[in-house]
Amino acid sequence: MSVLPFSASKKIKIHGELARLADATGEDRLLRIWYGLRLLDDGRGWLPDAPYLRKWLVSLGVAPSQQSLRKLLRQGDGVWWQLDRRHGRERRTIALAGLKAVAIHVARSAQQMGIPDADRCPGRGVWVRRAQLGGGLAQWRATLLQVWIAGRKDNQVRIDWATMERLWGRSRTTLRARCQAAGTRIVVTHNYVALSLSAFSLEPDPFYDQDALPSAEGATVTTLNGERCLLWQRPNTYAAYGNQARKGMSRKVHRAVRHALAIPPRAYGRRQYFFDAKALGKVRRQHPEREVYLWVKRRRWGQFWEMWPAMN
Repeated sequence: MSVLPFSASKKIKIHGELARLADATGEDRLLRIWYGLRLLDDGRGWLPDAPYLRKWLVSLGVAPSQQSLRKLLRQGDGVWWQLDRRHGRERRTIALAGLKAVAIHVARSAQQMGIPDADRCPGRGVWVRRAQLGGGLAQWRATLLQVWIAGRKDNQVRIDWATMERLWGRSRTTLRARCQAAGTRIVVTHNYVALSLSAFSLEPDPFYDQDALPSAEGATVTTLNGERCLLWQRPNTYAAYGNQARKGMSRKVHRAVRHALAIPPRAYGRRQYFFDAKALGKVRRQHPEREVYLWVKRRRWGQFWEMWPAMN
């Protein structure tokens, strides 16, 4: 690897939703170079556009060759960074765009292309090793999927293939190959209910938003623990290890993205089911017209919720 006159960070924080939208809009190559440049940024926001810098980026693996790197730098000029040539050939600089500007640009592009959930950008940050920026393009795209999963709650997400294809704009075969390349753990889960409990009349758990009970052709009758049960498969759970970063900056950028997309801020209090009486009381004071429920206890056959009617 080329020698630099200054140090480079050994890890970088990649944001999950920004990674997903950049991949869906075809800007994943520019995203990788932008993160590679951020490895070298010491807080000033600009870097010398010197030959040793470009050699180091190529040796890191963010671009396959010097020619490809020059093409990508010109392609991202004015959006992802600013190539400044006012000082002549000996003092060229690269001024990096901030996370907020990049997130707004990617979110707007995704919104214009009809990609869902563009307002969730940039998402939770996940720390990854510097070496994960390198490798082939297929490996980089697998890393983006891994970061997106690791940035979710508990480093995992339960989602079906149809929703995954809609969010990423990629086929099921492509996404499955990326999961395999990134070492993502796939957990197949099933639900079951005893036939003696009149399965088709039971209500799904409203707090966890579980799937509705299936139709007869989508389920299998089997025997579990000596009892006849109705068994059906739920969406897979995808788990990937990742060291999540704090939410502070991501929250600020997220609010700026929603404002730029002309999306109203999320209203607190849309939740209807609560485990905590204090949180329920806060929402009830702010929205007395809403009907809310407080968790009481859990039994073998379901959960009990106490209804608090709307105050007229």
